[in-house]
Amino acid sequence: MSEARVRFSTTCQKCGHELPPAAAVCPGCGIPNPAVESKPDLDPWSQWSKAGKTMKLQWVAAVIAFWVSSAVLVVVYLMQEKLSLILVSVSLGMLVIGMWLKTRYQLHHRSEPSRPPEDVRTD
Repeated sequence: MSEARVRFSTTCQKCGHELPPAAAVCPGCGIPNPAVESKPDLDPWSQWSKAGKTMKLQWVAAVIAFWVSSAVLVVVYLMQEKLSLILVSVSLGMLVIGMWLKTRYQLHHRSEPSRPPEDVRTD
């Protein structure tokens, strides 16, 4: 069954050239082959960089959530002249989450893999 898949080939929609089974582009005209899935970037540095950007975004979101919840806490305190324990716990929770995410982000930066050579990098 796998042998049949290896021998299976399609033709290019544009020029009619026969496509090899794993061809990402047509060798005749160069358009992308829609039958081939795009492979995820397996470069370790690219994966590390993408994970770092995600962690930074999460940390920034936690910091914003902390300051918003703290501002709401202050407004409620000024209006009611007493602290809301629920709002205090939400603010402190956001502070702890923000500190945890920042620590994770900093530890991630310490584990930076070696960068690919300049001529190979695809930025």
